[in-house]
This record gives sequence, structure tokens and C-alpha cells, in this order.
Amino acid sequence: MIKIKGIRSIFIATLLLLNVRLAVADENWLSAGKDLYNSRHQSDERIINSRTARNLKPLWNVVTSGDVTATPTIDGKYIYFPDSAGFLYKVARDDGAIVWKLPISTYTGIVGDYARATPAVAGNALILGNSSGHFLGPGFGTPAPQPAQVFAVDKRTGEKLWSTQVDPTALSFVTHSALVAEGLAIVGVASNEELVAGFVPKRNWQWNSAAASWLST
Repeated sequence: MIKIKGIRSIFIATLLLLNVRLAVADENWLSAGKDLYNSRHQSDERIINSRTARNLKPLWNVVTSGDVTATPTIDGKYIYFPDSAGFLYKVARDDGAIVWKLPISTYTGIVGDYARATPAVAGNALILGNSSGHFLGPGFGTPAPQPAQVFAVDKRTGEKLWSTQVDPTALSFVTHSALVAEGLAIVGVASNEELVAGFVPKRNWQWNSAAASWLST
């Protein structure tokens, strides 16, 4: 649940306040949909149900620099998620303490870059994509758009492991949460090409074979 407070947001985790903690066979949530079937279902949950959900109360909160729209990843003692201000977080699941908070631009090299999807956990790696293709350029008060990347972060330290450009188009971006199966990271790529062509006045842009380049107004 996200509450807006001035220009900052509060990420709030809730837990049923009983004398016992969640006692399930697999407490981890390693991708947006929980599994390859996108079930979003914890089949071993025995405490939270339709009768006890009303007793949920905030356990802790984390003040973030931007809104949190992604489903957090849970892996052991830690939670991982990005915010709209361009940061990636590692938070302790027991008390909400921030272990590290690092800018997405650290991984992509793009100033002002951000991510909006759930990072997938694969071993010691967090895998997610960026959103720099949403930018429209200095003429619109934003950085220039740059092609979509998928990158991996060491979940222990927050250090960059690798990054890959997944589309050559400057207006491309990744809003799909990655899935990891048989050693492959699978993501979908979207683009703002149609949006620009349909709604941005032609005098503000020109097209070339590689990307959209923006003209000052």
C-alpha cells in the first residue's frame, strides 16, 4: 500500500499481528507473479485468509523517494523494489531497515533513468529493465530517450553485474517484470513510437532509421 506524503511516498508492509509469524513452506516471492504461471498465490499460507485479513495492521514503513508501483520481491530476510524517483531498494523484511538504496542510473549509465517493474531474483542476481525510452528530450523538460536495457544487480551489495541493450529504438522501454527459467531472463519490450507519431506535433520531432531525435521547440 502506498500513501503519498508531500513529494515522498511511504511503502507500508502489513503482517497479521498474531503470536506466530507466517509459517509456510516457501515464504519467498522471487518474481512479480510468484511463479512461472503468474499465479500470485501462496498455496501454503495458513494464517491470512478472508476471516483474518481485517486484523492486519502496519508492521513497519519505509519512506521512499518516489512512488512504489511494483510488487516487491521477497527473498529470505530481504525485500527488493524500485521507485518512480529512480532508485532500487534492499529492505530488511523484519523491520523495514534500508540495507542499500542505489540509483538505476548506476546500472544503465543514463542520467535520470528509472525502473517500474519487479526485479526477478535468480541466485544472487536481481534482474530488471529500465524506462529511459519514456523520456521525450530537453524540448519537453526531460532527458533524451535512450534504448531499453535489461540489467542485473548483485542482491548482496547492490553492485552492477551486467547490462544488455534489448532494443535499438530510443523510445523503447521495459515495463514487464522479468521471468527467469532454465538460465534465461525473459522480458517484454514496449515503445512510445506510436504515441509520439500520434500526439506530439510533427514540428517537435524527426525520424531516422535508428531512433527518434528531438528538436527544440
